[in-house]
Amino acid sequence: MTTPGAGVAIVTGADRPVGIGAAIARRLIADGWPLLLTLLPDDPADADGAQGLLALAAAAGTKAATLSVDLAEPDAPERVLATAGELGTATTLIGCAAVSERDGWQALSAAGFDRALAVNARAHALLATGLVRDLPNGHGGRVVVITSGQGLGPMPDELAYVASKAALEALTVSLAPDFAARGVTINAIDPGPTDTGWMTDADRTDAIAPDGRGGHPDDITALITFLLSDGAKRMTGQVLRVRGGR
Repeated sequence: MTTPGAGVAIVTGADRPVGIGAAIARRLIADGWPLLLTLLPDDPADADGAQGLLALAAAAGTKAATLSVDLAEPDAPERVLATAGELGTATTLIGCAAVSERDGWQALSAAGFDRALAVNARAHALLATGLVRDLPNGHGGRVVVITSGQGLGPMPDELAYVASKAALEALTVSLAPDFAARGVTINAIDPGPTDTGWMTDADRTDAIAPDGRGGHPDDITALITFLLSDGAKRMTGQVLRVRGGR
């Protein structure tokens, strides 16, 4: 695994205890990574989740901090990177934050579309490019973003979300060559149907995979660990699907 002491990992959207981002943060804390976690402003539930992660980090002797920020704001990526810089050199970005709404074609609005693009695609593109721009050439940074398999079939009830996640996958592929020239990898993970509190019993049954159950956030952490390791230093520009065959 890459050396945690060599830099700070930024994890966006790590504040919901049952979410993928929180599961990744818990794994990185266990592995000794200094962390900056972003959370939505003015959301008590998210703040409580983040406090739990900070307590976990303190118990493990790991440096961690949170930043309350709306990633839709144009200057949000700069603020995130500046705050991470107070902890050390930011070498790693794990992009989990996302917004979505039930917006089928009849409800699609300019405001909803713009916000999805701003949070899900623009913020993470600017975070990734800003992180790489600030790293010494050849440092060996890592960028991993979470997508949703939107290219595998229709998602007619979440149109803005679909478009923004498709943009994120396209950016992953197109940023990879220039990032590679600076010693940085970028990959996307499509976790497939994952129980982060939204699944019904029927959803869980429908999502059954070869291991006999539906997706769980912890299923993604082993892949994250690999992507941050020296064993993955030649893997970049990939969209990796953890869908249990679905």
